[in-house]
Amino acid sequence: MFRSSAWTPVVVAAALSLTGCAYQASATIVNPAAQLRDQDLSAHGTAHAQASYTKAFKALTADCKEQGTALASTVDAVLAALQKAKFDDETRLTLMQHLAATATVPAGTPKTSCATLGTAYIALRKSQ
Repeated sequence: MFRSSAWTPVVVAAALSLTGCAYQASATIVNPAAQLRDQDLSAHGTAHAQASYTKAFKALTADCKEQGTALASTVDAVLAALQKAKFDDETRLTLMQHLAATATVPAGTPKTSCATLGTAYIALRKSQ
């Protein structure tokens, strides 16, 4: 049985190297909330504090089937659909906050699809 340890990345890299595969260890851990903030910062030139993004992302994570980078991708897709429908007043942060407000799933209930929530949110915006 192979157990994970501090040497695991070294062993994996060595094994891949011996088999001719390229491998580069990365010390960077993907933080989806930070990625979303960085994208807002890039798109708008400004963004709220990272803590706001983290809080909104955690709220969605609690209720959504999508998790991690899949959830961040869903947020991006819903934002792109909103922008395509000419709603340019949302950022990734405000969208996460709005989806989290509509996603409140009672404890013990299966998580919901945030993609479905996003579709419903877009329909709501269009009807107003």
